[in-house]
Amino acid sequence: ARVVGRLPTYTTTPQEVSPGRSLQTILQEASKVAERWKDSYIAGDHLLVAYWSVGGEPFKKWKEGTGLSVKDIELEIKSVRGDRHMDSAS
Repeated sequence: ARVVGRLPTYTTTPQEVSPGRSLQTILQEASKVAERWKDSYIAGDHLLVAYWSVGGEPFKKWKEGTGLSVKDIELEIKSVRGDRHMDSAS
């Protein structure tokens, strides 16, 4: 919680809101994961793998503390998912 409180904030109302560069990177990585797994939609598990691969603070320190690799995370997700794919929005 202390780390989040130190992150930059935006206090005025912009004309158009757009994601920051780090979020764009995470979304692009999640899209690549979904494509690699032959999924039609990006889901929470794709975002988790993307954060695990390229995520920065405050996620980075937590990730390092687990000792888990991206491969470990992918294997666990696939063991839960089985051979199902994200092929609908729901």
